[in-house]
Amino acid sequence: MKLMPLVTTMLLSVVSASASAFTLPQMSDLSPHSSTQACQGAWNASSASRSCHVNRIDGRPGTQCYVDVRCVRNNGSQLTNQYTMEEWGVRALANCDGFLRVGGC
Repeated sequence: MKLMPLVTTMLLSVVSASASAFTLPQMSDLSPHSSTQACQGAWNASSASRSCHVNRIDGRPGTQCYVDVRCVRNNGSQLTNQYTMEEWGVRALANCDGFLRVGGC
């Protein structure tokens, strides 16, 4: 039995086992993620929450929130708004005749 092929096989086995034990971090592990609960809290703090109905609010990567709401217009009809925005922006949303605006109308 030749020594060189045996050593090569052993080295490849060790390298293969080491590589399979190492995993790269996922992108979501590297950046902060705004929680759905934090986004819901930001929505509840906004003035828009008093005249808009929530369809869905979710946390997104980074410090962003996805907001899907129906807002009442001056004529009584409703308008659907869907946005992905920073959590601080959600807190500052206002209902401007059915349209969501950051910071007021």
